[in-house]
Amino acid sequence: MTRYYRWVLAAIAVLLLVSRNLLADVTLDLLWFRELGQRAVYTKVLTTEVLLGATFGIAFFLLVYANLWLARRWAPPIPRIMDDLGFRERAGDLARRTLDAGILGATLLVAALAGMIAATQWQPFLLFSHPTVFGTVDPLFGKDLSFYVFRLPFLVQLYHWFMVTALLAFLGTAGIHYFDRALQIVTGIPRFAPHVKIHLSILVAVILAIRGWGFGLDSYGLLYSTAGHVFGAGYTDVQARLLGFRVLEVLCFVAALVVLGSIWVRSMTVPLVALGGLVGVWVLLGILYPAFVQKFQVDPQEVTVERPFIKNNIEFTRKAYGLDGVEVRNLSGQAGLTAEVVEQNRDVVSNVRLWDYSQLKTLFSQQQELRQFYTFNDVDVDRYPIGGSIRQVMLSAREM
Repeated sequence: MTRYYRWVLAAIAVLLLVSRNLLADVTLDLLWFRELGQRAVYTKVLTTEVLLGATFGIAFFLLVYANLWLARRWAPPIPRIMDDLGFRERAGDLARRTLDAGILGATLLVAALAGMIAATQWQPFLLFSHPTVFGTVDPLFGKDLSFYVFRLPFLVQLYHWFMVTALLAFLGTAGIHYFDRALQIVTGIPRFAPHVKIHLSILVAVILAIRGWGFGLDSYGLLYSTAGHVFGAGYTDVQARLLGFRVLEVLCFVAALVVLGSIWVRSMTVPLVALGGLVGVWVLLGILYPAFVQKFQVDPQEVTVERPFIKNNIEFTRKAYGLDGVEVRNLSGQAGLTAEVVEQNRDVVSNVRLWDYSQLKTLFSQQQELRQFYTFNDVDVDRYPIGGSIRQVMLSAREM
């Protein structure tokens, strides 16, 4: 017990030493926001970071460690069918003596890292939990545009977290089974102890299901495509890549079911064929088919086939910048300039720029630097209320 207490005290001391800079930063930020009267804003961000870090860190630990613990406790070794190499024999004995403590410590460390990474996603989470409907839908999926601003970014981060967690759980579990001789590779064919195949098959099925969900999210990501000449989904994205994502989404769930069904089949042929077929379809529909469509359907008549997508790009760009309600008038430029015209456009004339900001920077440098350690980095053009009206003002700060 005394040794336990020493380790706990040492861990607390290291934690305090590592977190002292973080505590100082939090204290300074809290004082700063309180001085600005925005303390509630900072505490909301801070509590969200803590809750996200704790939730995802604990969830990561429970999901990964539960699988590693089962791998150590649940799967008995299979009979040896061949002599192990001496190196592997010694490595396995050494690993088994320290494996439990090492697994727990490594999982806690990685879980803490996963929690810290999750805490950085506080803004996508707050946007996800407080959406606002825009009232405008995208032309491809018919979803309100708020989905892409508030919902999709956090869903993508959530997918990545689940995928990384499942992969680490699978790799760690398979590694433990291998060192415990519950999983052996004989002439390139895996041999499992009782229950090990069930355990690994469930993890593989979960990974496939998560990847299927990821392909669904990839479909929405086509609206951010940069493959064409305009930002957003183009002809190849809609006609080829979208088809590939939808087919792969379905096939991932089918492959997951096949892997689960193969638990009761002694042969590994069925799940391996399912996984190999999925990879083949991925290469065919995810890489080759889009390249074929772009090369032989889009490039020869690009202006024609891309016209509807360019139109969508222009339309939604105007909406985004509030330019869809601009009144368009043709001006001949032949009208004469009279006193009445000047008076009618007094605000415009009063804000005609008289100075060139680049030349003004040179003038400031000549007259205001005073000492060699002073400098003017740039001149900003801003607007301030002067004399009851908004006026253009050029200003620059003398810096050291």
